[in-house]
Amino acid sequence: MSKEFIYLFNLSEVNFTNSLEVNKYLIIQHLVYLKNLKNNDNLILAGTTLNEFCEIIIVKCKDREQAEEIVDNDPYTKKNIFPVSLFDFRASLVLNEPVEEVETEKGVNIKSLYKTSTNQYLGTVTPRPTFINDVTEEENKVMGIHFQYLKSRYDKKKLFLAGPILEEGTFGVSVFSAESLDEANQFQKQDPAVMAGIMESKVHPFRIFFLGTK
Repeated sequence: MSKEFIYLFNLSEVNFTNSLEVNKYLIIQHLVYLKNLKNNDNLILAGTTLNEFCEIIIVKCKDREQAEEIVDNDPYTKKNIFPVSLFDFRASLVLNEPVEEVETEKGVNIKSLYKTSTNQYLGTVTPRPTFINDVTEEENKVMGIHFQYLKSRYDKKKLFLAGPILEEGTFGVSVFSAESLDEANQFQKQDPAVMAGIMESKVHPFRIFFLGTK
């Protein structure tokens, strides 16, 4: 039985979008690597925020050792271009619908991948640091409503993925479509867990590179 992991490249410490042409070959290598992960049925989702917050790659593996090997073999990791972190993850919702995936040939317009125009967004919900280990019964009830809130968007095929990072001090993620940043922010603010004060939310413009299946 496979397990799910997420690895995050921290983009906030590197002014990456100002050096896209310089790093073009490396970006292509990275995209080809992700495409191969999908072809080998290891990839659930890969994409990047467009405001230099983070790139996320969610994979399914037989164990953590295989996940660590995937991270270590990523061209970005080999070049040590961004800080990277690996966590256990649970993909609670994954939409098995086709999306417009990026090209991996050398002729791809790299700048187009990082332009700010998008209808995809990454939402994060962050609880108190100890939430995983000391969640109350009442909070659990709210989290059940939170899941149904996400699923309602998923059922409309407007949410691609949602799930928690399974480590203290981290956050839950959702990748969804919206007509505008205002709509995306409104969706996050109306989340029952956010309205109950259990979670703090943020929204980031996002671009999906590849979407696999759970």
